Amino acid sequence: MRNPQLSVNIKAAVTDIITKGKVSVPSKFMKEIASEKGLTLADDGCSSDIDLLIGSDFICEILGERNLKISKSVETLPKAKEYYKDVSQILKEAGMNLRKWVTSSPELERWWKNNRVDYRVCVAESEVTQKVLGLVWNHHLDCLKVDICNISNMKGTYLPKRSVLSICGMLFDPLGMLTPFTVRMKLLLQNTWERDLQWDEPLPPDIHETFQSWLDEVDTASQISLSRPYFLNTGTEPAEIHIFSDASPKAYGCVAYFRKVTDGTISSSFIVAKCRLAPLKKLSLARLELMGAFVSARLAEYLQKTFPWITSDHIFFWSDSQITLHWINGDPLRWKEFVRNRVREIQEKTNRHHWNYCRGKTNPADKLARGLSIHVLVQDDVWWHGPDWLTSQNLSFNNSADSEINETDIADELTKNYVPVMTVTEHYHNDFIDNLLSITNDYTKLIRIISYVFRFAASCRFPDSQKFGPVKADERVRAENSLIRMVQEGKFQEEIKDLKTDKAVSNKSKLSSLNVFIDENGILKVGGRLKHSKLNVYSKHPIVLPTNHILTTNILVYYHKKIFAFRCTSHTVSGAPKILAN
Repeated sequence: MRNPQLSVNIKAAVTDIITKGKVSVPSKFMKEIASEKGLTLADDGCSSDIDLLIGSDFICEILGERNLKISKSVETLPKAKEYYKDVSQILKEAGMNLRKWVTSSPELERWWKNNRVDYRVCVAESEVTQKVLGLVWNHHLDCLKVDICNISNMKGTYLPKRSVLSICGMLFDPLGMLTPFTVRMKLLLQNTWERDLQWDEPLPPDIHETFQSWLDEVDTASQISLSRPYFLNTGTEPAEIHIFSDASPKAYGCVAYFRKVTDGTISSSFIVAKCRLAPLKKLSLARLELMGAFVSARLAEYLQKTFPWITSDHIFFWSDSQITLHWINGDPLRWKEFVRNRVREIQEKTNRHHWNYCRGKTNPADKLARGLSIHVLVQDDVWWHGPDWLTSQNLSFNNSADSEINETDIADELTKNYVPVMTVTEHYHNDFIDNLLSITNDYTKLIRIISYVFRFAASCRFPDSQKFGPVKADERVRAENSLIRMVQEGKFQEEIKDLKTDKAVSNKSKLSSLNVFIDENGILKVGGRLKHSKLNVYSKHPIVLPTNHILTTNILVYYHKKIFAFRCTSHTVSGAPKILAN
């Protein structure tokens, strides 16, 4: 002990789990300190800067930088002083004295000197840079760079497949600023797997020559730097996030930019880029374009959590694929499983009306999908700031992609016997549903009519499909499911919306006690403990229908007549006797 005479009770903490994982050990400790002192993000009694200790997943050093995990910067000198005092005081009470402070502000540095703060004094030019979670921060120029020192030392060495993978791991670029350059190296590494090369086997001449050429360009990467602040003048206007996606037969991905208006001037700033190699199992270019949009949707979700002041209304998406935009703006149930699952998640995570078309020549994501020479990347303004029109005063949005879609281009992804579904809402009177149900009170006849309507629609799209003959059982089931879905989406719109976004049904809803869920056909059903019983699936999970609706009445009357007596059936429906009595 440093002071054996200390009268304070010493607390011992023992961990019984492995401390590696998604969240670093220091960050867990910081959160424990904050919890011990009763600090929360919503605590009015403490500075908002304390959220750095509570809200960050990775803390190995306390820094105010641009890294996506710790994005804490301050605009003014008073805020910087407050930040220093608050964080220092919190950790000092836990026995942790912060030292070797670094700043990009000369004014703050002078204030530290006058107050005898232990800060880092840079004498030599080599001391100007500081490592920030794998990146190099030049705090005099206030910019970030990728560390390439170790890679430069690998030139001219023996290069088997093992060394290629090692070099791939040395280039740590969490923001993806060098993605158009690094994707070339990743494709080369993928090529070694395709040829089934052994780990210590020398590279074939063609791969070795290409890789050496890539290594010769690495030194130029030192010329690339990214300004740490997104904008020099913050202003009060809200910023927008614009995410561009694209794909090639070899790779797909996306790149995100800020767009901000400050005092009438529009500026843009690079945020982050994500790139994935196309799988060895060949996919169509349309599917790869969709995968790029899929990565965009997930990145948008992450950025919205990272920058909570930016709402989904200020996040926009751009793609040069008409087919991808057609899929996203349509019904996911139309498509085969691969497209359906990804379109469904994209629609859940993003606003489909915020997906727009841009020409391929102006799409910056095209550069990461195809790769660039480092010499071209250094001077590529489109990659660093987005296309020219992104900073124009009148930014036009074009989300109408259907006009140029050829049905033959998407025929391969259509499911067999797809039945279109119309979405209705309870905010207006839906004449289509009412007219449909007013055709007849005979439920069997109604389903048969709808089946023929769907068959006619299918024959118009696909002339080779069945046109004549009696209604088949599967056609009847599809028609019945579609009719039920339309009614449910009109009467239980909010409940269905909550379930599709993985939220719990509101306590104000009449369905809150039924543990409802949406099945694989998109139909709202009752959940609960009966799922563990040996009953058939229809008894375990009854379909939810609105009370006093004409469809509910027709269904009950149909089954009442079919079984002759309502009270002798094994099924019960809330409110059914009253409906039948009417």
